[in-house]
Amino acid sequence: MDKLLKTSELCSLLGVTRQCVYKWRQLENPIPVAINNTNSGGKTIRYNYTQVMEWLNSNGKEEKVLRTETN
Repeated sequence: MDKLLKTSELCSLLGVTRQCVYKWRQLENPIPVAINNTNSGGKTIRYNYTQVMEWLNSNGKEEKVLRTETN
């Protein structure tokens, strides 16, 4: 079972900013979110790393993220 990551943990692993992740959540085909209770007044958002990597790959974003990590 994959670990669920906080936004800050995901940003750190991918080498992107929080703003980048928030923009990805607003796309027509948004980044997959495993847990999101913010609409009901909660504050929990978690991401499944494997699902996120699959999403990045299928949306042509993985190369950009990996290129940013190596610079």
